Amino acid sequence: MYGCCNINIEMDDLGHWFAEGGIFSAEESKLNSLTPIKAICTLYHWGFTSCEVSCIKARIRNDNKRAIRFNNGLGFKVDHVTDGVTYATLTKSSFEHRYDSI
Repeated sequence: MYGCCNINIEMDDLGHWFAEGGIFSAEESKLNSLTPIKAICTLYHWGFTSCEVSCIKARIRNDNKRAIRFNNGLGFKVDHVTDGVTYATLTKSSFEHRYDSI
């Protein structure tokens, strides 16, 4: 068993579509493989192209350094850090720049 990944698509107050994604690995050994990267990139690509979301949002516990590094590698930029949570945003252009090199 690998785990799962998901993407939740919502509309903000201005009528722009955005998404929040997550990846949850059932096997620790898979975390250092390309499997999580391929899974979440496929979902994010679908969100940006087929669903026309304007950005992907992330909320990550500050003690989850692996997830912060992972999201940084995908092109997320930190918006702010509060109460033990890092908030970050991935734009379509930033994702495409990183996605093309993966």
